[in-house]
Parts: sequence; structure tokens; C-alpha cells
Amino acid sequence: MVGLNSLQALRGRPGSGIRLAGRFQVSRDVPLPSLGGAAAFQATDIMSPGTSFVALAPTYVSAAFQEMERIRHPALLPVLMQERQQGALWVLTNHPPGPAIDVRLAPWREGQLIEEVIQPLAALLKHVENAGQTLRNIRPDNVFINPGRHQLTLGPLGVAMPGADQPVVFEALSSAVCAPEARGKGTIADDTFSLGVLVLMLCLGEVPLSGLSDEKILSRRFELGTADAYMRDRQVPQGLVSVLQAMLSDDPTQRPAPANLINMVSSKMFSVRSEKRARLPLAIGGQKIRTARALAWQATRYPSEFVDLLKHHVVDTWLSRELQEAGLAKVINNAVKSLSLAAGTDSEISVVGQVARLLDPHAPLFRGGRWFWPQAIPAMLARSVERSEAVDAMNGLLPVISQLLSPEQDYEHEADEIGVQLRSMMHLVRRTGRKGASRLFRLIYDANEWQRCLSPVCLPDRLSSMSHVLEALDESLRGQANASDQVERQGLLDAQIRAFLESQCARRGIVTPPSASASGLLPWLADLLLIAHIQQRLGSLLLPGIGQTIRPMLGGELKAWRSRHERDRREAQLATLSEQGRLSAMLDTVDDTVALRQDQENAAKAQAELAAIEEELAQQPEGMPAVDAECRQTAQIVGILSGIGLSMLSFGVELCR
Repeated sequence: MVGLNSLQALRGRPGSGIRLAGRFQVSRDVPLPSLGGAAAFQATDIMSPGTSFVALAPTYVSAAFQEMERIRHPALLPVLMQERQQGALWVLTNHPPGPAIDVRLAPWREGQLIEEVIQPLAALLKHVENAGQTLRNIRPDNVFINPGRHQLTLGPLGVAMPGADQPVVFEALSSAVCAPEARGKGTIADDTFSLGVLVLMLCLGEVPLSGLSDEKILSRRFELGTADAYMRDRQVPQGLVSVLQAMLSDDPTQRPAPANLINMVSSKMFSVRSEKRARLPLAIGGQKIRTARALAWQATRYPSEFVDLLKHHVVDTWLSRELQEAGLAKVINNAVKSLSLAAGTDSEISVVGQVARLLDPHAPLFRGGRWFWPQAIPAMLARSVERSEAVDAMNGLLPVISQLLSPEQDYEHEADEIGVQLRSMMHLVRRTGRKGASRLFRLIYDANEWQRCLSPVCLPDRLSSMSHVLEALDESLRGQANASDQVERQGLLDAQIRAFLESQCARRGIVTPPSASASGLLPWLADLLLIAHIQQRLGSLLLPGIGQTIRPMLGGELKAWRSRHERDRREAQLATLSEQGRLSAMLDTVDDTVALRQDQENAAKAQAELAAIEEELAQQPEGMPAVDAECRQTAQIVGILSGIGLSMLSFGVELCR
């Protein structure tokens, strides 16, 4: 959901009037209910009075937004257009055809559910699957109903993190255990699950397990299996029981494909392989466990106790005897032998994560106390940065991901879905050529060209344009007390602005100057070189705030000039250029190597001539011929001394620092 603070910031920004494509007038003082996971505002077509649309101001955009915006289907609100205005992305779509389906929730008949829900939405899933995408947005507040025809329509695609706004009850277990930002794109099987929950909700007239906390919902689902937890002791039409059991299966391979649901009829039966359940449960943390999937989840909740059971072979014995999984028990036992089981260390958590992956091949990755899909790492890092959690070197997300994607890791031989996703992330990280935290910050932007800059300077305005990011930085420096002193110590760019700019340049094929750590330059100078390079490529961008801030540092570089006249001229030129915000010209004024070399050569020549004159002056009295007339001797000496004095004065003035 759109955060309250974000919505208030959007409403309160100056210049609230925005016009898209020159004709759609957006008023940020007329907010609408959020749509598709993005803040929504009224938009009117000035060329067609009385016609209105919805303008969306997404804070997070799917990395696949460009592909998603082209998808068209009768059951989907289309993305009519997208445009950056004032440096931020705006998306135009139609008004929903009616209220969200949860506004007046009442049970639907079996025939209605098949013909007006399962079949048309399965056709949408098939269409989206053919486009190589997923929906990840089937939930009560994003499904709208046309009151006259019972026709359902979903909100627009791609204007939010995939699955991030989904309630736990609408998510398959493989993503429900993850934090919202850690769920990733998922698969069509995840959408099939969400559709199954929607159908069951319309059967019952209420959301399954409503009133329970997320933790209790997960516990119930792992204990009984999701289908049983949702449907036990509930009145479900007989013709829908088998299809719902299949759609709500915790094994994604057991869920029906969209093509099998498009021609769904009440007499059609779906078979689901039952999950193996133990007669005698295994107890961990006071929980009674009967399935391997439940054991994987509880192991991550009680790692120390689980590792103790591994050490004493309780787990592999239970798997062999109760679940008849001797092969799995042997694999786990062999894996444990090769791992360190020192209690209370990071290796203990690592062991739990690896064993959990063996227990449930469809589960996400478990590292650092978190469940997540590797493809969601950029979104996780983005959220962590926004919450200022990334700076926590001990407990934050950054060290976990840094270790997972360290250069020493090799995932080339991992063939499952997690391995595929890890290889994709490793490819992006290696391509940056950066080290340490900066390579992970680059990953945020390299993985998603629509990602807004996460610097505090840019966040309120959702800026995702290089020119507007630099203008925001420029504005933040204007009138700021002691800005020059702070910039001289810390540089011009924070980590997020630099990562954003470098990523955008790489996407455009622009070769950028190296950072301070890579070049050995002072931070402010390395940052200035990058900004000036971008300014030169963008053309008309002027940055007087940065120019005025950096002028004292550049002015100090002019001390290398020996000619006072030339130094004064360049200082005056630097002052003019700084007021204009022409950074490249400022650098050229200071870093004119040809002219500086000539200046230094002239100075050396003048010094040599001065030394020669001084030597001649020192030797002149000894070689002077005798003169009979005392006045003539005095006149000549005065003349010589005067000429020498004038020459020395001229050189001295020119060489004065």
C-alpha cells in the first residue's frame, strides 16, 4: 500500500499542476484511492471536457514495466501512457469500472464463479504468461466489479513492487513467508493460487482465516496445508471443491495451468497428490510438525533447537521412519557432515538455510534470518536504503547480500530456480566493476531502469531523471551554510546519487570518470568530474549551486599560476562561470595545462634573466674603467643602476604571488 507519509509528500509538493502529453491535466490536490499499489490522482483531458482519467504516481515500479505497459486485456486496466514530468514517472490509466470487490462482499453462485471469475481471469493469466510476465496483484482491493455485468477488472500492471501489496492469505507459502519486498516476480502458479483464494472468498462471502494475524495464518497453513486450512468446515459448492484444492495446493507443480482453467466446468475434476504427513509428529519450539515443508519453516524459527536435532540424527531418523523419505534423510545427513555446526555462530544459520532448502525444494532462500527470492534482492536493498537500514553493518541487509553475492561465490552449477536467479544477480553485480557496498547500491539501479534515486535529496519528488537529480542536488546546496566546507570533507555526491548517475550513464553508453576510491582523487574533485561530464553530455543543464559551492576549492588550484595578471583574470572568469553553473568551463579554467606550462616557462625564463642581471650588477663595479671626471662616473653608475632597478621591478611585479 502507498505509505501515508509518501502520499502527504505528494500532495504537498509545490506546483501541484502537472500536464501529461500536453493534454491530461493532473491535480495533486484531488487524490483518489490508491490503484495498483500506486498513489492516484484525478486527471482531466483538456481537449475533451468532462472526460477524466486516473494519474498514478508510483514510488516503486516493476523492472518489467516496459513490457507490462504493452499488455492489453478486457480484464485489465490498461496503461494508456507513461511520462516523466518534473523528473518523476507518471502513469495514466482508466477509472475502474466500479468499486473494489471487497466493498460489498457477498457470496456468488457456482455458475457465476466459473463463468465470470475463473474463466475470464484464467484467460488473462494465459495472456500474461504468453507475454513472459506475471500479475502478482490479485487481491480484494485491486479487483473491481462492473455492477451491471459482474465483470471483473484488475488494476494496472507494473506500478508497484511485484507481490509487495499482497495480503499473506492471498500469497502462496513460497512467497507468503517473505517480507513484502522480498517476494519477487514469482510465477504464473503464484497467480493461480491468488485466483483460487479470490474464488474461495467469493464462495464464502469473506476472506479465508479473516481476523487472524499473519503469523497465525502461516502456522495454520503449515500445520494443515493451505487448502485444508482455508476450506475445512466451510460450505463450498461441490463443483468447485477439486479445482480449489488444486489451485490452493502448496506444491506449485500441482496447481492447474491457466489453459486448464479457461474451459472450466463444474463437472471437471482436478487431481492433487497428497502431501506426505507423519503419524507421529516432530516437536520443535513447542510446535508439532507433520510435513517436510512445515519442518523447513519451523527450522528457521527455532534454528538452535533444529541444529541440535540435526546433530543427534533426530531429523533424518524422523524423515526415514515417518515420511518414508530415506533418500532425503541421507542427503541431509551427508550435507550436515560437511558443514560446521558450532552453535551460536553464523554457520548455524547457514546450515539451517541449506537444510531448509533440501526439505522444501519450492521454498525461497533463507539467509541472515530472512526468507527471500534472489530476484527480489534489488527491491529489498531499495527498501532497506529508504528505511536507513543499509548502514547497519552488523544486523542490516547489506552484509547478508554482500556475502551472498561476493566475488568468491559460484552458482554456475546450481540448476534450480534459486540458482538461476542468483546467477542473474551475480552477472549484474560483476558488470558494475565496483567493490564493497557501492556495487550493491549499483545493483538497485542496474536491475531496474525505472528505479527512482533513493538519496534523501531526491526521495520526496520520486526523481528518476539524471538532469532533475542534479538539479535537486544543486538546489539543496544553494544558500546552505558551510556547504563548501562540508563538500570539501565529504564530497558532492552521496552513495545513492553516485550509484544512480553511474547506472544511468552505463545504460546510455556514457563512460564515466572513476570514483575517489578508484582514482585516488579527493572526493569533491572526483564527484565534480562526474557531474561536469554528465552536464557536458546533457547540454543545457546549468548548476549554479554546485558552481558556487565548489568555487573556493577550485580557486585554490589557481595558486599554481605564477603570473599575477593571469591569475587575476582566471579568478574573475571562475567567479562568472560559477554564478552561471558551467562546471566543465570552470574545470577548463583551472585545468589549462598548456597555458599553465607556458606560464611556468615564462616564470622560469624571467627568473633566469633576473639572476643574470643580478650577477652582472655584482660584477660591474670591478670591471668599470677609470673615469677622470667625478661627475661622469657618478652619472654612468646612476644610469646603470636605474635601468637595472626598473628591470627588476618589472620582473618582480609579474612574478609576485
